[in-house]
Amino acid sequence: MKFILSIIVALTLASTSAFSEEPGGCPHACKPNQYEMTHATGTLYCVGCALKEQFGSKADCEKGGHQLAIKVTKCEDYCGEEKAGLIGTTLFFLPTEATLKIDPVKNYGKTVTLSGRYYFTAGVIEPEEVKIVTDDAEKKG
Repeated sequence: MKFILSIIVALTLASTSAFSEEPGGCPHACKPNQYEMTHATGTLYCVGCALKEQFGSKADCEKGGHQLAIKVTKCEDYCGEEKAGLIGTTLFFLPTEATLKIDPVKNYGKTVTLSGRYYFTAGVIEPEEVKIVTDDAEKKG
């Protein structure tokens, strides 16, 4: 009887853990070991252009397109927990409806917040929302 009860408890825990990051549960549809919902803020730049400028890379962004990323200055999950391990890193993002609206020339060097799924194994974010700090906001803050 204890064996059957143990199996029922184990199956119940396994089925609920697929939808929650912690025993208390994540209300943001995070999937442990797959992705978590994240807000990442940083400076927008083109990795190819930066490597070309710093190290003489042969990146040809004029022909091949810019490889946009952010240099992370702040990162937290949707529950507000800081993700200090990403601060200072380069975070690439997937082309989504939200990111395809970013003008790389107009917004180069601006502070950007990307909100969406951060995939652990790939180290990329799939933004559902992009916020670009405007010049007016920079002056106020």
